[in-house]
Amino acid sequence: MGRIQFTLSAPVTPRVTVLDKPDRLVIDLPEVNFQVPPDVGRKPRGLVKSVRWGLIGPGRSRIVVELAQPALPGRMVAESVLGGAAATLTLE
Repeated sequence: MGRIQFTLSAPVTPRVTVLDKPDRLVIDLPEVNFQVPPDVGRKPRGLVKSVRWGLIGPGRSRIVVELAQPALPGRMVAESVLGGAAATLTLE
């Protein structure tokens, strides 16, 4: 089992879609300000071949996780951390 975790400034309600050819998870979010070093998600690790992200339209952002093999998302948890100053989104 793999796990991907994102730290966010506020809780969000994501929508996850599984696609094939190539195998990938698409995580749609409300518009977010990605503050990530440019090399993050570029090296393969476990099931994850690569990760890319960005704004896809007004009020909409997307994270695309390219997979090394077919996989289905399991549990997804969004929770506040640091006394509500941040949130985490965990996808297993």
